[in-house]
Amino acid sequence: MAKTIRISSDVYSRLERLAVGFETPDNVIHRLLNQLEGLETPSAPYTDTLTKQEHSSNKDMSKYTFNGNTFGKSKLVLELLRHHVASHPDIDLKQLETDFPQDLQGTFGVFASFDQAKKILEEKGYKRYYMDNSELIHLSDETVSVSKEWGKGNINKLINHAKSLGYKVDSAL
Repeated sequence: MAKTIRISSDVYSRLERLAVGFETPDNVIHRLLNQLEGLETPSAPYTDTLTKQEHSSNKDMSKYTFNGNTFGKSKLVLELLRHHVASHPDIDLKQLETDFPQDLQGTFGVFASFDQAKKILEEKGYKRYYMDNSELIHLSDETVSVSKEWGKGNINKLINHAKSLGYKVDSAL
């Protein structure tokens, strides 16, 4: 059974600095506990010997082509959803959730209502969704923001789903 714990913004920021890729706070705490208990070798991503910039160079920088353009993972998802909504001008939130189920992303969902995304930004201080006006997707009954939280673990699931809907997405070499 999951328990809810409250932590200060300072502690949350410290956890974010220790995260690797799209690791959740729960995963970071689990990894740190394992290290403390001697079950895992310590590995601090941002130490004096390994800067944040050096660490980020280890990030997966895969690119994908869609509609003749090349995108990183999160921009690919944004463009897929933009294209899908443009192709279905009367689409509403319920239909978009059917077409792109939230569990394709994992923890945060493929998209959220703009109000939800704004609330998450205000509460967590972290921009998990595309929020600029030019990045918002307007449905017949709602405005949504697309998740920016994409990694190797979840992008392939979304790409395979998009292909099942008839979209052509390829890895860019």
